[in-house]
Amino acid sequence: MDHFHAGGDKRKFPRTAFKRTVRYKLKVGDIYSDHIAQDLSQGGIKVQSSQFVPVNARLIVQFQLVDHDRIIEVEGRVAWVKYIPSLDAYQMGFEFAADAAFQRYRINSHIRFLMQQETP
Repeated sequence: MDHFHAGGDKRKFPRTAFKRTVRYKLKVGDIYSDHIAQDLSQGGIKVQSSQFVPVNARLIVQFQLVDHDRIIEVEGRVAWVKYIPSLDAYQMGFEFAADAAFQRYRINSHIRFLMQQETP
C-alpha cells in the first residue's frame, strides 16, 4: 500500500495515486479543459493545472476510473490551491459535494479494488 498516504495525514478518506486525465469546468461555465490528476479519494481529487482556480470555486469534474468505465461527473468546490514554481503550475484539491453519494460509492469501490491488488 505504498501509494496510499498515511501517518500524520488528517484526511477523512484514504487517497490512492491516480495519474489520469480529468476534465473540469466552472459550474457556471460551458467549456471543459483537460488536466492531470495526482491522486483520488472518496472525498475528492488532487489535480495539476496550468490554470489558476480560486479556493471555493464551484466546479464540475469528469473522469474515468478505468479505460472501459463510464465517465464519472461530480460537482464540488476547490478546497485549496498551491502554486508549484518549478513546474509553473498549480496543484489544487477538489472536494466532492456531499450529495454525490453514487459517485463516492463508485470511487470507494475502485479504491478498495486497488488496495486488494496491493495485498500479496
